[in-house]
Amino acid sequence: MTQKEKQESLNSEIIKLFGLRKFTHFELSFYLLIFSIIIIIVYILSKVGLIGHGKTGILTLFLISGIPLTISILYYFRQRKQMKYYVIKRKCTEEQILLAYEKTKEELNWTEKKSGKNYFILRTNPGLISFNWGEEIKIIWNSEKVMINSICDPSSSAAIFSMGRNKQNVMIFKKYLNEVVENGTL
Repeated sequence: MTQKEKQESLNSEIIKLFGLRKFTHFELSFYLLIFSIIIIIVYILSKVGLIGHGKTGILTLFLISGIPLTISILYYFRQRKQMKYYVIKRKCTEEQILLAYEKTKEELNWTEKKSGKNYFILRTNPGLISFNWGEEIKIIWNSEKVMINSICDPSSSAAIFSMGRNKQNVMIFKKYLNEVVENGTL
């Protein structure tokens, strides 16, 4: 993560994904949208008489393309919401953040992918039992706030849901950070 990317994340409080990682995060929405567009094109072609008998009704069009289109739009907004950081507006020292990070990393079996000045990028490897290919966790901080986000790993296949693991990653880190700040230790 470059200094510019880190600063953009701190300002916008949203994860920045690029290229294939962004596509993978929104993949299901894209496929449902393409499916709906193809159905609408087939409907129009049948109405003008280029294919089929032209007797397909508008209700059929709605049922076949409207439902996937609606799911696509809802899923897109859900995935977009997932990209927001959970912001902890609290002054913390780097040592306090590291203590909370180490405790959470140990408890939830996080694997460190990358780290640098004032950030960590981590991953989980839960396996098939959890119906998930893993999560990517980002922790970024400055002198005024700590931000954490956990999303289904955009480097892996698309996952429809995380079985609550993304929320768990954020809440346990927050719990340990609050303990460290209030008590001075874990």
